[in-house]
Amino acid sequence: MDFQSRARDAVRFPTLLLALLALAACRDGSVPLAPPPVAADVETASDQGLMGTIAFNSNRAGDWELFTMNPDGSGVEEITHNGFRPYFYEASWSPDRKRIAFADNFDIVVMNADGTGLTNLTHSDTIYEFSPAWSPDGRQLAFSRTKGPCACSTDIVVMNADGSGLTQLTDNVPDQWGSFTSDLYPAWSPDGRHIAFTRKVNDSEIFIMNADGSEVRRLTYSGPAILYLGLAWSPNGQRIAFSANRDLAGNYRNRFQIFTMSADGTATLQLTDTSSNANPAWSPNGRHIVFDSDRANGTQVFIMNADGSGVTQLTNDASTNVPLAWNNGS
Repeated sequence: MDFQSRARDAVRFPTLLLALLALAACRDGSVPLAPPPVAADVETASDQGLMGTIAFNSNRAGDWELFTMNPDGSGVEEITHNGFRPYFYEASWSPDRKRIAFADNFDIVVMNADGTGLTNLTHSDTIYEFSPAWSPDGRQLAFSRTKGPCACSTDIVVMNADGSGLTQLTDNVPDQWGSFTSDLYPAWSPDGRHIAFTRKVNDSEIFIMNADGSEVRRLTYSGPAILYLGLAWSPNGQRIAFSANRDLAGNYRNRFQIFTMSADGTATLQLTDTSSNANPAWSPNGRHIVFDSDRANGTQVFIMNADGSGVTQLTNDASTNVPLAWNNGS
């Protein structure tokens, strides 16, 4: 299996993700559990009066392409036609909804929301960049960047939306035992003052820092072998959604679930408890979360209420579908 294939399958197989994160670097009190969705909650896509557009990637066309759809699962449109390689699945809408940033072949690229005007913002054969996230004012992109092509730590950096003005926010070096640190999944707070991210040494945890890289603070304290996948800040800035292979107490579990917590790391809620669930993104009004799950016919896109209730299936085919971002469509 090549590296691209492993990236596509990483969320579904936690042990494979451990190898993937290593390869990417080397290469080229809490609250009671929210009522979990059960099989009876899962419906076919139905109109819930939701607004906006959901971007997702899928291999339904035979290779990996980027698609958009309405929040009820209708109006699916393929907006890329070039077999792009969506490493780590991340993409980000610009705040004005006119552009989408994503990682292609470990460079940061942007394109118009209709798929035209594909432009590389970074150009490197030896440094790998991924996980782009627009700042709320649309002037900057934060993303992860390795220090080199092999055996490297990974840092959070920002640059202007045109690719200029690269600034390093974290600066990780190997520890005394030679372990490398990877800072991944940057997510801006809605007011633009903070960036949340995951930091992985042997295990991973969620951290937060000021937007200039100062005052790094740890938010989670989990057990061994925990991995955090994807972070999403709620539109009102009060909660952070994430997926992790843990339970509510922070102990290891062999499936990924969706959680939310307050922006200070307290008041954690577990929203899912069925199959594996990952890649959460908030609706523009903060009332819903889109995510992927393998609970029905492979990996499909679902939405649920922000408390974990009312799960609705949006895609239903034999392909793998992974949500990326949700804009307000106005």
